[in-house]
Amino acid sequence: FDLLGRLRDDGLRPTIVTYGSLMTACERVGDIEGASRVFRAIRAEDGMDANEIVYGAAISCCRKAGEAERALLLLRRMIGEGLSPNTATFNTVVAALAEACGTEGGGGAGAA
Repeated sequence: FDLLGRLRDDGLRPTIVTYGSLMTACERVGDIEGASRVFRAIRAEDGMDANEIVYGAAISCCRKAGEAERALLLLRRMIGEGLSPNTATFNTVVAALAEACGTEGGGGAGAA
């Protein structure tokens, strides 16, 4: 977020690609609070709407942070905003929910 501040200090305006990169950085380390800050900054500070890339990275971040319900909420919000989640995004939400239920890794139906 320091880099984002420096961009603004230099008179540059972040683009949705900038925010996508920032969200991906949050996703890589599972920084759910950072992901929330990115969403707030996109809307409040720059008046933009998140795109599929931003949402996909945020959903993946939720999975890494063990926040399955938040991942599902973001998927619903994404669809509600008229965006089209791809297969990877749907799979990430399903995996997050499965992990939250303890069915990942063979603990589900049919496990020996």
